[in-house]
Amino acid sequence: MNSALLARRARLGVGLVVLTVLAGCSTATPDQELRRVRPASRVTSVTIQTVHRKVLVPVVLNGNQPATFLLDTGANITVIMPTLANRLGAERPPGGPKTKARITSGQDVEMSLIRVKSIGVGAARIDNFPVAVYDLPTLVPGATPPVLVEGLLGNDFVGLFTMTVDPRAGKLTLQLDDGPVR
Repeated sequence: MNSALLARRARLGVGLVVLTVLAGCSTATPDQELRRVRPASRVTSVTIQTVHRKVLVPVVLNGNQPATFLLDTGANITVIMPTLANRLGAERPPGGPKTKARITSGQDVEMSLIRVKSIGVGAARIDNFPVAVYDLPTLVPGATPPVLVEGLLGNDFVGLFTMTVDPRAGKLTLQLDDGPVR
């Protein structure tokens, strides 16, 4: 990871669980991923919360299921909690695809892979999006009230956009690149 990204992550206080995917889950190229992005406009902003130096983002799954995710630019893949997967009706079928990932403790863990119908942040939405299912650790142990998140929003989503995080204004802005529309 380059020093600018490390400094940026340190300022944001994100990275509770950094995942390094050891076995990929999507065979789509970045160009194919961009074709699945369905923004209402090229720029969208959402209100975020910063709690204990962690950036919490409102996410909508499958068009109607709101959730709060931790923004984790160090995570290569978006992760959802098993309870959220169950609410979405997206349980992993027996023998379904899995991936190995390394969490910040250095431990390698196996995660189930599923696809959600869509994942959206503001007007930015990606259809047929692969996510890992894993029981994430407590975000801020001992916090009162508890800080609850139902997933990690990884670089596989936010990396498709130019992202601006303004914790003082409580705002996350995502913008598609100004290149030609794909």
